[in-house]
Amino acid sequence: NETLRRYRWREVLREQGRSLTWLAERTGVARVTVYTYSQGVRRPPKAWLARTAEVLGVPLEELTGEQAADMTAALRLVTPP
Repeated sequence: NETLRRYRWREVLREQGRSLTWLAERTGVARVTVYTYSQGVRRPPKAWLARTAEVLGVPLEELTGEQAADMTAALRLVTPP
């Protein structure tokens, strides 16, 4: 199940007709970094997943399978005050 969740953000991105470049620009990381996450070369940090959920407009749990309360601190790291 973890493998499926790991790539869930990519499925949501595709469902919305968005590109890796689009996501990279909105999450503030290099496109190559997003690509390495999408290929499973690197595991995305929780803060990035929190930001990704925000820009995709989906609950974080949909991307991670974790409870939102577990990720509150990560979301604070990427959301401006």
